[in-house]
Amino acid sequence: MANRINKTQEANVNIVNYGVAIACMNGILRRSLELFPDVLRILDYNNY
Repeated sequence: MANRINKTQEANVNIVNYGVAIACMNGILRRSLELFPDVLRILDYNNY
């Protein structure tokens, strides 16, 4: 797995966990991160 991550970083390709992507698309991610306001602020700042 580390090798795959290194290859994507070298190729400047973004990767994401499928569970996180699906949670984001279904509106679950933001709601679940309300317990972590600092992380939520970072998401709001980056306008994911």
